Amino acid sequence: MSLISRSFRPLRGALRSFLKPITSAASIRIGLTKASISSTGYKNSHNTRRFLSLVGAGGIRCLNSSAADEIDEFSPCSDATDEHNDDTVDASRRKTRWDRMWNRRYEELKEYVAEHGDSLVPWKYAKNESLGVWVKRQRSHFNSSKFALSNERIKKLDEIGFIWDVHEAQWFERLQELKEYKKNHGDTLVPRDNREYPLLGRWVNTQRSDYTRYQKIKELEEKWRGVEVLDDKVKEEMDRLTRRSTGMTENRIQLLEAEGFVWDVHEAHWFERLQELKEYKKNHGDTLVPRDYCEHSLLARWVNTQRVDYTRYQKIKELEENWRGVEVLDDKVKEEMDRLNRCLRGMTEKRIQLLEAEGFVWDAHEAHWFERLQELKDYKRNHGDTLVPFSYSANPLLGRWVSNQRTDYSLYLKKKEFEEKWRGVEVLDDKVKEEMDRLTTRGMTEKRIQLLEAEGFVWDVHAHAWELRFQELRTLVALDGRAVFIQRPKGCTHDRYDPLAAWASMQRENFMKRQNGLHTTLTEDRIEKLNSIGFAWEIPKKRVRRISMKRQHFI
Repeated sequence: MSLISRSFRPLRGALRSFLKPITSAASIRIGLTKASISSTGYKNSHNTRRFLSLVGAGGIRCLNSSAADEIDEFSPCSDATDEHNDDTVDASRRKTRWDRMWNRRYEELKEYVAEHGDSLVPWKYAKNESLGVWVKRQRSHFNSSKFALSNERIKKLDEIGFIWDVHEAQWFERLQELKEYKKNHGDTLVPRDNREYPLLGRWVNTQRSDYTRYQKIKELEEKWRGVEVLDDKVKEEMDRLTRRSTGMTENRIQLLEAEGFVWDVHEAHWFERLQELKEYKKNHGDTLVPRDYCEHSLLARWVNTQRVDYTRYQKIKELEENWRGVEVLDDKVKEEMDRLNRCLRGMTEKRIQLLEAEGFVWDAHEAHWFERLQELKDYKRNHGDTLVPFSYSANPLLGRWVSNQRTDYSLYLKKKEFEEKWRGVEVLDDKVKEEMDRLTTRGMTEKRIQLLEAEGFVWDVHAHAWELRFQELRTLVALDGRAVFIQRPKGCTHDRYDPLAAWASMQRENFMKRQNGLHTTLTEDRIEKLNSIGFAWEIPKKRVRRISMKRQHFI
């Protein structure tokens, strides 16, 4: 050992003697505090770790007044009676320190309430982390029997509107926002992505989920009431629903329903569209909302969806009726029923009745047919007839539809004739069956024929055009008998001269062809009509003075 080391030995001994009482007191303090922490079950808490870091910082730090205050604040027995008899620390001084620290945090909380309007201090409050921890501990002690808050402190916290149950407070906060939303928008159908109230949209959706679970739990409890031994699956289902249920109660249900809360949002949207359909009917006289209805595209899509859902609903009913009483269903039948049930979006007998009460048309093709019929009526009102050109630029769909009606009508008549011919024959030839299938119409019925004819619909355009020319000629002959000799001038190959003169010449040409045994459109009925007005089938060789077809010459 060196000389220097030997010379410092007395100094080290004196220093050890000086520090021994201090470190002993600190050790006692640390030991007592650790014992209290262990007994209270706070061993792994965030507050405990912070407390130990403060206490364990060299022992002497415990004697610093501010550090001591900090230690006392995070001590888990701040509001409890000290069960340890620590002779080294004055109990009254320690209690004074606790009160001082509590009051300091209380004043900080009052400032927070004044600034934010509530006492919902986040646990990890960035501006004052100690305040967040302290507020959380007050709620914990309020619900604790071992570390109960004094009545005086509870009263002081109540005076500033302290919220003891955070979840309940947040629920009522969202309820107030829902009331404000209803006041501004007229309903409680808050969109999930509402920007004005970002939390409200998710909260509203959560209430519906909680309500559904709540109803399922009630249903299960009612179903299994009085059964002492429950099936494992029933228990498991009830436990699952209970775990996922997040506080829905009868009181909350009443509060929400008092605001007109809609539990089934799909049902709400359905009735909203139904009301819009009623308004459309009031304005237009029917429920035939066009697919491209620009004023309300949602209504147009909804109307189409109802027809699709109705078709699936009818198919399911038909399948169920066909397979009623059959215990073992074919896999394909099951698969088809499952597919239809998956696609079914809520069509019920009640909805069907509500829609039919408004005169709703279920068949989409039928609906489109009536839609075109309405357009035909509008055309007639504007033009005086139903002779819509095929390439009608103002409404191309109407032009094609009118042409299709004539085609369907022709097929309808041929099919009727064919069926009449083969009536009573049980076994039909393949060619006959094939012809009947070919003649299957695209929906032409007696009812449709009547509706079209009520509007003066022309089934045969060529026959109609012939009739118009004949009526024009008959009027002309009544004014001037020489009109029976009307003809197209020689050398004029087009109808530029006069349509009626060209038509008269065409009748004579067809008459000559008929005389020669050729097929023409000039029928016996037409010949009789022309003969009734003295129509000249042959022009005399002696030149007849050309008759001008300008109408003013005959007026």
